[in-house]
Amino acid sequence: MTDTVLSAPTAVPATSDIDWTKLFLGFGAMVIGQFMAILDIQIVAASLPQIQAGVGASADQVSWIQTAYLIPEVVMIPLSGYLSRLWGTQKVYLVSCAGFIIMSVLTGLSSSIDMMIITRALQGFIGGAMIPTVFAVAFTAFPPERRVTASVIMGLIVTLAPTVGPTLGGHLTEWLSWRWLFFINVPTGLIVLFGVARWGKFDEGDPSLKTGFDWFGLTVMAAFLMSLQFVLEEGAKNSWLQDDLILGLAVLAAVSGVLFVWRSLTYVNPIVELRAFANRNFSIGMLMTAVSGASLFGGTFLLPQFLGRVRHYSASEVGTTMVISGLSMFATGPIAGRLVRKTDPRLPMFIGFMLAGWGMYMAHGVTKDWGFWEFAGVQACRGVGVMIAMIATQQITMSTLPPHMVKNASGLVNLARATPAGPWAWPCWPPASPSRRRSTTTT
Repeated sequence: MTDTVLSAPTAVPATSDIDWTKLFLGFGAMVIGQFMAILDIQIVAASLPQIQAGVGASADQVSWIQTAYLIPEVVMIPLSGYLSRLWGTQKVYLVSCAGFIIMSVLTGLSSSIDMMIITRALQGFIGGAMIPTVFAVAFTAFPPERRVTASVIMGLIVTLAPTVGPTLGGHLTEWLSWRWLFFINVPTGLIVLFGVARWGKFDEGDPSLKTGFDWFGLTVMAAFLMSLQFVLEEGAKNSWLQDDLILGLAVLAAVSGVLFVWRSLTYVNPIVELRAFANRNFSIGMLMTAVSGASLFGGTFLLPQFLGRVRHYSASEVGTTMVISGLSMFATGPIAGRLVRKTDPRLPMFIGFMLAGWGMYMAHGVTKDWGFWEFAGVQACRGVGVMIAMIATQQITMSTLPPHMVKNASGLVNLARATPAGPWAWPCWPPASPSRRRSTTTT
């Protein structure tokens, strides 16, 4: 992996032909939508006890509010690359955003846990396309000299959204109601719809791709990803393979996974182009993306539940404690972008992972008495490291792919980041009972 390889060019419009105002307005609108979709993974984290009381759910049932969002989302993320090539990025994004808004309203209006689980699943599936399409635009619409800037913007969104989620969600629940965790998507979503419809015409679709659509490939991909995600999310709570359902789904994931890989490599028009893994930078970057995703989502899943169950913090107190991680990432973004632009991306990637690892090691002595100040250093160090590592990893992963693979590859990258979140969530369930929470500030 040499410097020459890392900077290999991909085909984009000539710089003189780019309408920068239109590009940044359209891209900016898409980034806001991406922020919404990622934010909704974790916006409920600090407010699960209030939601549980509001819809009359049990502790086991309320955990599905997050799980139901993630499982179908992992199917749409890789599928969105094919749909973008078929219909064009703008159409796919507009449909995804509109469906996300509708499902957000229905989730906020839910009167039962069953209705909420169904609408959350549809929200995650439909809105999942808003995440990888932004990555594809960043590496196809921007010239090489501007891609690091786009990567910094995306890195801020990908890292800030899940860490800000509990903070925003906790305060919304305290100020208004838990239903506003979902209603807040409506005004923002309408702005995104307008911006993308007005300035988001980045490419044209290829209608010929609908001929020979690989329904079998889609079926085995869905079976593989959904069963794998369920096993990762629920396995530990059910003694892993000692549970018949987990065992059956693990076998299904193994069989359908093999069939999916075989189909993708042999079918003339595959749903996902796995040949991107032949690119060494992409393969290494995917591995590093999975590691950074585990680092990012691990603390974001675990810390709110520790603060709620062990420290009995209120939703707003959890949010206030979590804000340190978001602030450290926000402050680091521009510095990380300059490092990646001026040096070999491998160097900041190494530095970032070392800082993130040290930040997590700092928490090895955690006790039941840890609160805001004890976790501040842990979050700051981990946040700075994850931000640097993620921006460098994005640059390495996508920089040498041929243009026709970028859309599919962006879905795979986001899938690698999202999937490791599952195993980190299980130790914290069930969440604290509402009656055990206090309202006074202890931070």
